[in-house]
Amino acid sequence: MHLVPIVFLDAQIPFAANLARILRGMAKNVNKSLPNLSSDLKGFLLEKAERYESLDFIPDDPISIPHRFGDPRDIELAAFLTATLAWGQRVTIKRNANEWMRRMDECPRQFLQHASAKEMEKVSEGFVHRTFQPRDALLFMHALQALLWEFSSLESVFLPVDVSQREGASVRPHLEVFHERFSRRPPLVDLRRDVLRSMSPLQFGDQQRND
Repeated sequence: MHLVPIVFLDAQIPFAANLARILRGMAKNVNKSLPNLSSDLKGFLLEKAERYESLDFIPDDPISIPHRFGDPRDIELAAFLTATLAWGQRVTIKRNANEWMRRMDECPRQFLQHASAKEMEKVSEGFVHRTFQPRDALLFMHALQALLWEFSSLESVFLPVDVSQREGASVRPHLEVFHERFSRRPPLVDLRRDVLRSMSPLQFGDQQRND
C-alpha cells in the first residue's frame, strides 16, 4: 500500500524544530504499531525527516522568527508566541507572528517586562490570526508579563516544583504546571480559562473541573 499523505506537507507542518527527531522516532516504532504499512510509512517519515532537518528549511518557516534574536530571553518568548499561532499555512503563521513581533518593537522580552496595560491593549488591537482574536493576544501578553515578573525566565515557568519530575521522560508534568501557572495569572482570569479550554492540546480534566 502506497501512502499519499498530502495533508502532511508544508501547509500542515508549522515548525521544523524537533520535527526530524519526532519523525525518526515514529519511523523507528512503525514496525510495532503499523506492521502492514511499515515499508512505505517508514520510508515516508525518514524522507520528511531528511527534508525538515535542514538549515535550508528555516528561512521560509515560522521557526525563522526566534532565530532572528540573539538574547535567549527574546528567543524563548518569540518561539512561544509564534508557536501559539502555529496552525494553518506556514506563510500565514510566519506573517502574523512577524507582525506580533513588530508591534512589540522587535523586543518581546523588554516589551512584555515593562509594557503598561494600555500599551498591551494597543498591540493587541486588530491583531487576528484565524480564530485567535485581539482579546486572546491581550490575554497572552498579560499572563506572560505576570509570569516574567514572578519567574526568572519563561523556561522556569515549565519546571515542576518536584525536581524528580523535571528529569523524567514525559513532558506532561511540564505542560501541566505551565497550564496551571498560566491560567491563574491575573487579570482576565475567567477569559483566560475559556481560552485555555478551547486551545489546550491536552485534556486537563481534573484542572478544568476545579476551575
